[in-house]
Amino acid sequence: MAAAEAGWLVIAEPQVVVGIDGSVAELILNRPRRLNAITEEMLLAIEDGIDLIEARRSVRALVVRGEGRAFCAGADLAAAGARLDAAGELAGHAAIWRRVLQRLESSPVPSIAAVHGVAVAGGLELTLACDMVAMAADARIGDGHAKWGLVPSGGATQRLPRTTGKRHASWLLFSGELVDAREALAIGLVNAVVPPEELLDHARGMARTIARRSPAAVASMKRAVRDGLDGAALDAGLELESRLLQEHRHRPDMKIGQTAFTSRSDPRFPDR
Repeated sequence: MAAAEAGWLVIAEPQVVVGIDGSVAELILNRPRRLNAITEEMLLAIEDGIDLIEARRSVRALVVRGEGRAFCAGADLAAAGARLDAAGELAGHAAIWRRVLQRLESSPVPSIAAVHGVAVAGGLELTLACDMVAMAADARIGDGHAKWGLVPSGGATQRLPRTTGKRHASWLLFSGELVDAREALAIGLVNAVVPPEELLDHARGMARTIARRSPAAVASMKRAVRDGLDGAALDAGLELESRLLQEHRHRPDMKIGQTAFTSRSDPRFPDR
């Protein structure tokens, strides 16, 4: 694993790895055989990783990336299974997504997502909770919830319009289509597009640049940027998203999409 280089302190959990090299940390999604699809256990490990990173006061910037062929293919629907059919289970699942991504977003340590392969649905939401995004030129990114009859639980309906504007966000959310790196850069979804072989070095370079600045100033500016983007409205919007997700649970589209996803077939949703 790339993080296990000379000079790195590596903390490994089964699904998440944290590497720390002085002022720069890396949080690595480590389920490569599942394209880093996120389980609840993985979310909790991400939360633990953020706690660990923040506890090391020398860390001034964070790179979030995925091991293997992809950044993140979203939530592991197969692992969630029937638990998403029950109101309490669904609410609990959504609450963990919301809490962990808000934890990343509100951390005083600025974060850069390094996206390769694909970042879909929950993978997109993870990038939206980061402060900046570097993307490989051959990667793709988007929100696939609508394709499988789902509603986001990680803040996509609120953070995506705040990142790209309403028009671009509406297309990505309603169509479920992925966009390539060039379009992602054009709509402001990412900061930089680089050749795949240069992605990690570029993201680390961004982190090292930030790490040379005042950590107190950066932390204050990060908070000001977030709160300045109608922070109270964002919290209200997240509450709305959570409520709509619970309402959506009673509609057939969610079950149809789950079944199609499991059987690797195209879902056929009923008319409105």
